[in-house]
Amino acid sequence: MKRGNIAFFVLMKIPQFFFAIFVILSILFLVRYYMSFRTDVRATEMELQANRLLYSPACLAYYDDRLQRAYPGVVDSRKVNTLQLDSCIRYGERNDFLAMKISLTELDGTPLKEATFNEPGIRAWLPRLNRQGPGGAGGRQMRRPVLYRDNGEVIPAVMDVLAIMPN
Repeated sequence: MKRGNIAFFVLMKIPQFFFAIFVILSILFLVRYYMSFRTDVRATEMELQANRLLYSPACLAYYDDRLQRAYPGVVDSRKVNTLQLDSCIRYGERNDFLAMKISLTELDGTPLKEATFNEPGIRAWLPRLNRQGPGGAGGRQMRRPVLYRDNGEVIPAVMDVLAIMPN
């Protein structure tokens, strides 16, 4: 190959070289930009547990023994207590994962009933709610329309759930 041909070949490869470097750096940048190094599932976990309260017969949902059927969205008044919540949602003896405060009110605002899950967690994490970093806690307030069943009487109500998880 002649020297002139070699020089021309090298000059033609320089733009290809820069284009290849640009493509490689673009791919690396995009992969790094879209790659998640930390997945925060606390909001999803809080939403899941709040839905579990309404839909599980072991939690607050009314269960008809004769029909062997749970009624999602119908809250049984006998089940709205701390013992029921502790048996329904289980995170071990020392729960440092989730705390919930449930309050049921009529549509006009008249309070019906309240219950808590993990009372020590509520006392410890409520003052630190929405603080960033270690020692803080994140929370989620959820409001669900429900039917409140008390001694056979069905009352339209609203269930407010405050779920708190430490950072």
